[in-house]
Amino acid sequence: MSRWQRVATYLVFALCAVSGAGYLLLHEVSPSLVEGLGLTSLRVWLVVHGVSAAIVLVLFGAALPLHVNAAWRARRNRCSGTLMLLVLTLLTGSGLLLYYASADLRQFGLWLHWLV
Repeated sequence: MSRWQRVATYLVFALCAVSGAGYLLLHEVSPSLVEGLGLTSLRVWLVVHGVSAAIVLVLFGAALPLHVNAAWRARRNRCSGTLMLLVLTLLTGSGLLLYYASADLRQFGLWLHWLV
């Protein structure tokens, strides 16, 4: 992967993580902070998180056939790579539950997404 692609990938992953954590912090952990800052809508946080998550999935899909396959065959970074695959799979699955599941499964997906 070229340097610019690597940097862009890191930036998109960071944007996704920061926007998700920012929403969680502002909406769920400290609603009084939202009111104190005069934020009337946290929708922007969710939109940024959703768009960046979609880009992360595209990057993840692009990395699987070449990057991941080559590293696996070379027996390099198997522990960290497996952990990354597990985390991205859990986040993707729990994110899908947030949109498409019943109320009970949605609550499970919400907690799983936050914990991961």
